[in-house]
Amino acid sequence: MDTTAARPGDRRAIVAVGVQFWINGMVYGAIVPRLPDVRDRLGIGVGTLGTILTLAAVGGLIGSAMSGPLLARFGTRRCIVAGTVSTVALLPFVGVTTSPVVLVLVLAGLGIFDVTIDIGMNLQGSILSARRSTPIMNRLHGLWSLGTVIGGLIAVQATAAGVSLLAHLLAVSAGLGLTVAVTGRFLLADDQPAQATGEARAGADGSVPSQEAAASGVGRIRLLLLALGASAVAMEVTSSDWAAFRLADDLGAGPGVVGLGFVAFTSGMVVGRLSGDAVQARVGDRALLRGASSVATVGLILATVVPFGRLFGVDDAAPVALGATIAGFFVAALGVSVIFPQLYDAAAKAPGRPGSGLAALTAGIRVAGVAAPIIVGLVADNAGSVGVAVALVTVPAALVTLLLAPRATPPSRPAPPAVSR
Repeated sequence: MDTTAARPGDRRAIVAVGVQFWINGMVYGAIVPRLPDVRDRLGIGVGTLGTILTLAAVGGLIGSAMSGPLLARFGTRRCIVAGTVSTVALLPFVGVTTSPVVLVLVLAGLGIFDVTIDIGMNLQGSILSARRSTPIMNRLHGLWSLGTVIGGLIAVQATAAGVSLLAHLLAVSAGLGLTVAVTGRFLLADDQPAQATGEARAGADGSVPSQEAAASGVGRIRLLLLALGASAVAMEVTSSDWAAFRLADDLGAGPGVVGLGFVAFTSGMVVGRLSGDAVQARVGDRALLRGASSVATVGLILATVVPFGRLFGVDDAAPVALGATIAGFFVAALGVSVIFPQLYDAAAKAPGRPGSGLAALTAGIRVAGVAAPIIVGLVADNAGSVGVAVALVTVPAALVTLLLAPRATPPSRPAPPAVSR
């Protein structure tokens, strides 16, 4: 079967998958900029909040273990729709809890649903991308980032206007629930992945690798994907989750400014991802990953060096420090933006049992999701600077990605024959 041929309903499925990415981004963008509100309502410090986020991330590990059997039994479409409905129903509870324990349970529940949705929508995106003459994974992830920008801007405006967190999240939940009810039925019902061709399975000289060599190659790719999943999430999630605290705690930003670090980062993600497919088609997968990792490293250094402004004769509270930090988040996001789409696509097409590559990637993502928040929180408490803590997590992760990411991506192959868009 020619898996590169377009099928009836693909256009509507692409729109539906794109909307799903946007919904997930909106959920994330609705919560993160208002985490300082949650912290203040609970009366806790950043170290305790980091511990809460770490404990909540265990929900993602539970979801990773559950997602394979659920997707195999019910299919990606049912799991995506059911998981999204459950997520938007749970979202308002973030706005009412006054107990750290309850907050952990709510965030863990969101994490359980998120990982299944995440794998399902990326599998559908990779299947649809493989049927087209041009890639779409960067643009799909760009819609996720667009959702985070819109959700973040709404959150910033709601905070500035004095809208309660509960009222804000109830409105977001209602809107997203209605959206998934309309678009969910257009998602792919068939989860058949694109299969590698005989030519692709063979080596460059036309030989087919032995069973032992193939197994060794599969294991190596899975280890790379696990490590890269951890590094990529350390850059992306740590930067966005702690951006508001960077501006508020390190630089003394006020309520109308504190969310702009998050908005700058997510805006850079949108720009990078919406343009990433065109760049990928021009330079190839591996060159794109090398360039993106380099840009991310530079941006993260710029964003995290501001707390050390006194070393350069700059007052940390000066407007130039705020501007440099916000600009650094934007530049970092331009590089970070295309890394996850490439990794998800490579994982979906990885050799071995279908879905095993994505399982390895998401395992790395969830492990880092457990470790990174508590590291940042504890270091920030002890060093007195969120910037120091973010730098210690994100800059090494960027360097690891620069070294390893191209190795997990197969060489670029000629695009399949053009199909109707």
